[in-house]
Amino acid sequence: MNNLENEIAEQAELMSRFGANEVAQIEKVAKIFEDVSISSGRAFLFASGSSLNACLYARELFSRDNDMTLEVFPAGEATNHADDIKQDDLVVLVSQSGESGDILGAESLIEGNIKKIIITNNPDSKLTEGADIVLDLKAGEEKSVPATKTYFSTLIAFTMISEVLNGGVKILESIEQVSGEIKKISGENMDWVEEIKDKKIFILGSGVMWPQAMEAELKFKEISKSEAESFEMSEFMHGPQTMLDGKSLVIMLCPSSCGSDGVVFLDKAQKTGAKILAVGTCDGEKPEYKIKLENKKYYELISMVVMQKMALELAKVKGINLEDDAEIEKVVK
Repeated sequence: MNNLENEIAEQAELMSRFGANEVAQIEKVAKIFEDVSISSGRAFLFASGSSLNACLYARELFSRDNDMTLEVFPAGEATNHADDIKQDDLVVLVSQSGESGDILGAESLIEGNIKKIIITNNPDSKLTEGADIVLDLKAGEEKSVPATKTYFSTLIAFTMISEVLNGGVKILESIEQVSGEIKKISGENMDWVEEIKDKKIFILGSGVMWPQAMEAELKFKEISKSEAESFEMSEFMHGPQTMLDGKSLVIMLCPSSCGSDGVVFLDKAQKTGAKILAVGTCDGEKPEYKIKLENKKYYELISMVVMQKMALELAKVKGINLEDDAEIEKVVK
């Protein structure tokens, strides 16, 4: 197995690394979020690439489950928003390496006695200097170029923060079920990707699955060099769906069902000749390709492993050398 395959498979173990010490740190972070919200302050999150998608996931999750608003911006946009940050606000900087130039640049713009949380896989990085609290992602060294386990670990961290805000961490009670499903996915044979290797991929999702669709787009581009675009599901139906034809594959990230609008869209999409892949927990019959996940509660996390695995298998059938960093590149560095 190459580094990328190993790291996709290793995600089955990540949740077990968040032991008592990490839970205590998660609880401290959640208390800061809560205090800022009570004081009518705002929480500003800055990140890039996969970390930005994880922050967008957190924005949708906290809005849905905690009635809390997060302000999320690319690290490169910090210069346009630094003056908006006031003394009662919170700044959260998320970076897997803690060393990228854009996130360090964003950190340097935060002036005054502003509460600052750093979420990183490198707690000894330059980014963590002067932070009020550092949350270690515990993903271990990531040797492959595209972010997989560090992204997944960031999702776990945000999920745990959200759960603490709702009364206590629940996800660690599901370690066995989630880990088992990830092991199953990472070991699956996806020979069928040969049939869709030359298609343009459109990934659709709503709510927390919208940023997950954006992350899937990154992985298809970085790992398999596939032509891919992501959209919020309803927005795709306002024009972009006219791009569909017989050379298209539509991936629908639907936690339970795609709803009546989704069914109408499926009928329209299939009339264009486009192929459909549904990744969800329901038993719909319409899509040509279906990947059913069993864990409904944490579907939104596990579905990302499916996208990583699919990008990996596409790279294999395309003959991409997964050990050559010159062939697998980050879209955002």
